[in-house]
Amino acid sequence: MASWDGNEVLKNIKIDTDMSKIDTEYPSNCLPIKLNKRTGKAKKCQFEAIDVNMYEESAHMITFHTSVNRIQPWIKALSLLYFDNMGNQKDNVIKWSDVPERWSDRHDVANSILIEIRDPSEHILKYNVTFFVTTGTIRVQGSNYLSFVEKDFPILIEIMKLLDTCENDETPLKTIEGREPNEVVTQQTINDQVMTVSEKQTKTDANNINEEKSEVSQNLKPTNPKIDNNNNAADTPSQTEVNLSRLQQCFLDTICKLQISQEKDTTTIVEAVNGCKILLLQGQSQLDQKSTDKDTLSKELQSVQQKIKTLQEEKDSLKSQLQIEKGNVTLLKCQYDDLNIHSRNLLVETRKELENLSHQQTRA
Repeated sequence: MASWDGNEVLKNIKIDTDMSKIDTEYPSNCLPIKLNKRTGKAKKCQFEAIDVNMYEESAHMITFHTSVNRIQPWIKALSLLYFDNMGNQKDNVIKWSDVPERWSDRHDVANSILIEIRDPSEHILKYNVTFFVTTGTIRVQGSNYLSFVEKDFPILIEIMKLLDTCENDETPLKTIEGREPNEVVTQQTINDQVMTVSEKQTKTDANNINEEKSEVSQNLKPTNPKIDNNNNAADTPSQTEVNLSRLQQCFLDTICKLQISQEKDTTTIVEAVNGCKILLLQGQSQLDQKSTDKDTLSKELQSVQQKIKTLQEEKDSLKSQLQIEKGNVTLLKCQYDDLNIHSRNLLVETRKELENLSHQQTRA
């Protein structure tokens, strides 16, 4: 990454380092205490630095990550650049969305901020910035993603230097395995993810149940009672009480383990469902973009058709005027011919009269 002059980068940017608005809109109790693990290629992304070669060029995408203590400053930096500055420029249309609208669970993998940068003239998406707050991952994707790399990222880094930043403290937590948030959404993708989680849950439940059965069977085996010389059982009441106590504790332990196993399975399912929500929202965004592009093309087609209709009307009007002018020319030609004949007749009569007059003068 090339170096840059911080003062030069920020010379046209309005900076307000007050964090009170961010504390109100994104309070710490809705943000994660620890970050979930990044998955897929996102695991290889750099800390607040960009590797443009991490993805194929055709993906039009880059990612980087931050630490859990720098989430609020990064939200502030993104808000300053896109909402307060670029949002007031005529050559950009900025859309800021929280996904979902309310973050009821601070560790929900669906919690993210989606920023769309569009061209105002054609409303075409240039690129979007997605901040997955539970993993600290920031992803940029779109046809103009290099504009973020070359222009936006240096500004964001300089803004972060001005804010109250914290040390890099990355403590990963469990997240959905084998699923990258930026994958293209399809119905098959969603079905595969749900089936995978379901299969894992079934296997886990079966293993847990088998383990619990084995443990219960082992603990429920009766102990061999002590036999006296007369083959009479020598167990005392205190020994019977110990056996009952051990049996009760065994049942309690088994129930607790089953409950913990069920909670883990429920958490896995919830994470999978939330992952599906992200995929559905991304798919909806893609459909909205295609719908917008279709509407734009439809309007352009209607405009071209209207121009063709106007030109056709002008052509028909000029054709009518040409016919009228041809008729006028024909009429003028007829009038000219009549006038020419009349002039010739007058000339002949004049000559005759002159000849008669000449003869009369000769006779006289």
